[in-house]
Amino acid sequence: MTYSNSINYGACLQTYALQAYLKEQGFSVEEINYSMQGKRNQQKMFFRIRSFIWKNTLRAILKDRKREKKTALFRKAHIQYTDRVFYNFEDLKECHHFDSVIVGSDQVWNPQMIGMDPAWFLSFAGSAKKLAYGASFGISKIPDEYQQFFINHLKHMNAISVREESGAEIVESLIKKKPAVVVDPVFLLNRSQWEQILVLPPKSKYILCYYMPGFPEVEAQIARCAQEYAHKHGLQVVNLGKRELAKLQFRRENLFGEGPAEFLGWIRNAEAVITNSFHGTAFSLIFEKKFLSVVGQQSGRPDLSSRITNLLSRLDMEDWIMRPGQDEGTEPKIIPEKSKETLQREIEKSKYFLYHALEV
Repeated sequence: MTYSNSINYGACLQTYALQAYLKEQGFSVEEINYSMQGKRNQQKMFFRIRSFIWKNTLRAILKDRKREKKTALFRKAHIQYTDRVFYNFEDLKECHHFDSVIVGSDQVWNPQMIGMDPAWFLSFAGSAKKLAYGASFGISKIPDEYQQFFINHLKHMNAISVREESGAEIVESLIKKKPAVVVDPVFLLNRSQWEQILVLPPKSKYILCYYMPGFPEVEAQIARCAQEYAHKHGLQVVNLGKRELAKLQFRRENLFGEGPAEFLGWIRNAEAVITNSFHGTAFSLIFEKKFLSVVGQQSGRPDLSSRITNLLSRLDMEDWIMRPGQDEGTEPKIIPEKSKETLQREIEKSKYFLYHALEV
């Protein structure tokens, strides 16, 4: 059970990865098709109003149906869902046929996204084993009003693993038990396994900029570094993941309408990658690309960049992290062999957690 019914590349691909890995281990696996309703109740009024205006004006005009269609086709081809769509916690209580239920990965325990929905702690699962794999909070501290709710539900999980050290600290502070820290599910599949499902792009000799909605300073830093690198190495700059408004920027190579398989292909064939995305960083590591990750926090909004800094710090790759306004170390760099070895050890530890957590 995770977030997969969106056009977000990372959400879709991490869902596929965990399911594909578990199938490879001999399990019969289904994704619980849970449609959240009204869970973003903690979002500040300003952002809610701005989001409403955006979604119902320019975005409605510029929205790319191609990406939605390709993502839906990818899910249909590669992810096995429950036949039924569940809309609330009471409906989920009818899921009786599972031996084990796993929640994760991604921000499945972010209170700003789930509110006080017990479904994300698998309270509906009855006698089935209740496991968390690579669960992420997306924030550094649980707000006071949510703490008792989290304590009550975390202590009933059979096994817990999280994706970031910050998440491990949160769990330990709440229930006095430190969970395992595991890699994101996309790392459970190797490079050749990902290459089997990707779609290669029509272009070559380019540097890829993959954006997640951030703030202007981060986007400007990515663009500036990419232009400098492209000029130095004779490459074209290709932008992926920009908001629909970028369709009005006719002079730039902005990609729209790409699905998850095409997303993988653009990273796979890039000469280098610059991104502020966690999964952009993750797939740069998987495909062994020269890359740089730009991190930054917008005032008044959650800091989501900790996911990137935590991952790269675990691999002793802090020099691959760049912040807005930074002038030094702004060129994508090759991944050190030592970091590849460290990552492989982390992957094996994560597989070990899953093996023992699911052992009957």
